[in-house]
Amino acid sequence: MIFTIIAGFYSFLIPGYEQFKQGSFTKASIFLSTEIISLGSIAFNQKCYSTLDESAFVYAIEYAHANKHSKSLKYMGHIEEYNSLDEYRLNIKRKARLLYPENLSAQKKYILSHDYPDSLSWCWDDTSYHSKYWQMRVNSRKYLSRVINLTGIIVLNHIISGLDGMNIINLPEIRTIEFYPVNEGLGLHITVPWK
Repeated sequence: MIFTIIAGFYSFLIPGYEQFKQGSFTKASIFLSTEIISLGSIAFNQKCYSTLDESAFVYAIEYAHANKHSKSLKYMGHIEEYNSLDEYRLNIKRKARLLYPENLSAQKKYILSHDYPDSLSWCWDDTSYHSKYWQMRVNSRKYLSRVINLTGIIVLNHIISGLDGMNIINLPEIRTIEFYPVNEGLGLHITVPWK
């Protein structure tokens, strides 16, 4: 029993480790390849996200006159959502009235807690610049979303490798792996023996 747990632990730490020891080289290769490809993809997508996010911020400084010393996600998000600080403030006042229709002191407190100082003002020179900034931010978030998804794949790869290494689940030995074209990329076909 203890050896089974140790085998699963090693296979959890290094996907494919126990499968390789047991001579299941195809399974071991798949676990290890999934790990390497996913890690490489995370590094690539993280780099793309950082580059696009930085480019968007520089763009906002140039065309919306944003404060270059404040790069919080909240600030950048509001620059993306609102054309100017004045528009943002109007929206905050509207929200305060909706949330606290009969309470002026609560409205003031809400406005003060959500407002920006004038030093963090912004105003887009043109709506086309604002639209381009929005698109840049959307594109950068796509890369961030891929990083999150790939991280999930890595975690799942470790779990499945560990469980298979402990023989809690018995994944069949793969006979063939085939890639074939589909509408948007490549499809995958795996043939396994029927048990």
